[in-house]
Formats: sequence, structure tokens, C-alpha cells
Amino acid sequence: MPRSFETPLGVKDYTPESLKKIETIIDGAKKIAAEYQYQGIKTPAIEYYQTVGLNSQIRADELIRFTGPLGRMLIIRPDLTTPIARMVASTYREIAPPFRFFTYGDVYRNDAEGLIEEKTQIDFEFIGEESLQADGEIINIAAGIIKNFSETPIRITLGHTQIMKILLEETMKEEAIREKVLRALQTLDYVNFRKIIEEETSITEEDKEKLYNILMMKGKLPDMMAIESWYDHPEWKKIFAEISDIQKIMDHYGLGEAIIYDLSLLGRHKYYTGILFNIYLQGSPYKIASGGRYDGLIGSFGRDLSATGMAIDVLELSKMCS
Repeated sequence: MPRSFETPLGVKDYTPESLKKIETIIDGAKKIAAEYQYQGIKTPAIEYYQTVGLNSQIRADELIRFTGPLGRMLIIRPDLTTPIARMVASTYREIAPPFRFFTYGDVYRNDAEGLIEEKTQIDFEFIGEESLQADGEIINIAAGIIKNFSETPIRITLGHTQIMKILLEETMKEEAIREKVLRALQTLDYVNFRKIIEEETSITEEDKEKLYNILMMKGKLPDMMAIESWYDHPEWKKIFAEISDIQKIMDHYGLGEAIIYDLSLLGRHKYYTGILFNIYLQGSPYKIASGGRYDGLIGSFGRDLSATGMAIDVLELSKMCS
């Protein structure tokens, strides 16, 4: 039995001092939202499992589920992006894009150890814009919020989800094996990644070498372009054209030098479809912000719109504030 003064493992109380830091970060994000004309919205903390739960593409064992008063399965929202996608496909169905939305709030999941994972996030979404200018704007906003509250230099790790998707399709025939490899990469389980590749007899030695090498492909843009020659089809070439273009956009924002490319990078969510990124403060292994393009997510709710967005881990950023 828990003691009367205990909170469940994974959640916490906030003192006035810690809450003040969080509120200061959120207030700063509101100012940046106004500057870039992002409109504030709010979605419920509780959603239907059959809609937001399934379309979030987050594994069922990570979702905190319970049965509602009318017998329908509900979840506590695991992220802020999927509820916004649902809202755009319903409330904004008859309104022409683009949409720039901003929100903040708590999200909850079960972590790998079976404990509750609680995060307070700031969320920006740019919806209905296909160009990479939208991706650049989102990354710039995330960097701006972080730099407002810490003088520590930032590092932006940038990748493209389609690199691993195409590479695995080219090197592995069985979808089940591809899913295992993707899961290992998403959870940063590189030992299991190598084990699966090593034991899979259907993969040629040449392709195994490519799969091993992709883990080492981290650095500046010129070095990353070396693997453009691996395949000649248009989808592969398009990836590297987009990477080159996003570098130019980030150079324009003055963030080009902060970018390190990671060609094996995959987002935690399966709904990502293109450019994606993580932002760190120098010297820290913990992500402060992450995001990317998710062109298919809103379509799963019935309205086909391009989109890109990001979330900032407010508590992690607050630890870096003086």
C-alpha cells in the first residue's frame, strides 16, 4: 500500500521555485508563438483509444488505457501532436490551410520499466505547408525557445526517416525482419540491431556492410552526401536533395553550424515521414526538443494535409535555467 504522502512512481509535485521556471519558459514560448503568428489551442487530456490511441502509432503497451463511463476505451494523451491532427481533421475540416498552432500541457505513457512517464511539453505545429521552409521555421522556433533560457550552445541532430526505410526495403525482403530492425533503432538498441543483421542469412555481405556503415554516418553535410550513390532511384535522390535544401535554410537562420547529421536517425513515433531532428544542449545527453515532418498523420483522420512540428521537454529545459 502506498503511503498517504507518496505520488505514483514517474510523476512528481512541483515546488513554487520549480513551477516558476516552467511558467517562465511557457511565457517565453507564447511570445515567440505570437511573433510567428502561431495560434494557441488546447486539446483534452483524455482521448479515445480507437482514434488518437491507434493513430498515434505508439505501441499499445506504452499507452495508459482505461474504460470510460460509457464502456469505451480511453487513453491519457501520449503526445500533443496526434490530438491536434484529430482536431484539424474535424473542427477545421472546412477551413483552408495553412494552420500554425501552439499548445502546451502534460503527456503520459508507460515507460520500458512499466512506470508512468510524465512530461510537460510545449508544442508547435505547422500544418498544410509542403515546403521545407516550414521545417526550417519549426526548427528555428525550437532553437529560439531553448536559447532564450540557456546560454549553453545547442547541437541539432538532423536526419531523414526515408533513409532507413528505403535502405531496409533494398536490403531485406521480409517485412517482419525490417520491423525488428526499426524497433531496435527506435529504442537505440544497437547491440540488437547488429545481432539481427549478423544472423539474417538473406542479407548479402555487401548489404550488411551498408547497414553497419549507416550507424557511423554522423557528421557534416559533405560527408553525408557520400552515400547518395548507393541507389539511383528518384526517391533516394530526393532525400539528399531535401537534406541539401534544409542545410541552406538553416544556414539562413544562422543555425547551420549547429547541425550534425545522423543518417540512421528515427523518430520515436512511426508517423514521421521526412526531415526530423533532435536538439541538445552541449554537454548533455538529454533531448530538449524533437520533431519532424508527419505528412500522413492527419490523413489517417480523414483529411490529407502535410504537416511538420516539434515538442520541447519543458522540465528538461528548466533544469538548465539559472
